[in-house]
Amino acid sequence: MSDRKSIRWRSRGSLNILDSPQYHSLDAMSRAMQNGSDAQFPSVPLERWQRPAAAQYREAYGRLHLRYDTTLRRAILEAAATEKLPDMWLFLDASKPFPVISIHGATSDGLNLGIIARMTDRQPDMIIAHVPDRGHCPFLDELESLSVIRQILDLVT
Repeated sequence: MSDRKSIRWRSRGSLNILDSPQYHSLDAMSRAMQNGSDAQFPSVPLERWQRPAAAQYREAYGRLHLRYDTTLRRAILEAAATEKLPDMWLFLDASKPFPVISIHGATSDGLNLGIIARMTDRQPDMIIAHVPDRGHCPFLDELESLSVIRQILDLVT
């Protein structure tokens, strides 16, 4: 739901999970993730950054390797460069017959309270969690995240 400028910035940011890794160990990548995200994730200890680092990268032959198809990066950069981004509001509008949750990292630079308000105008029954000291996107293991995940699972099961 963020604007093109935000998407473009994210796709070219200095610490970008879509870039080929510059670091040679998961420990170094964990520290880089923590340092690069400190403003949006101020209370997250280094140990917590080890899980996303290990999920996105693997160590082999003295360096890190991406765990996903590297053409994903190219596709995202090409989409951001063309300015032909889809209208994300259409997806939210299409979800009206279904339960929807939004897990909002309170320090997110991409999903702000104004956008959340517009989302709830379009989807009044949306269940929202505001996760303090988390940016975009929260880890989903926070109490606030788990609470709305449980709520939606209860609704659909």
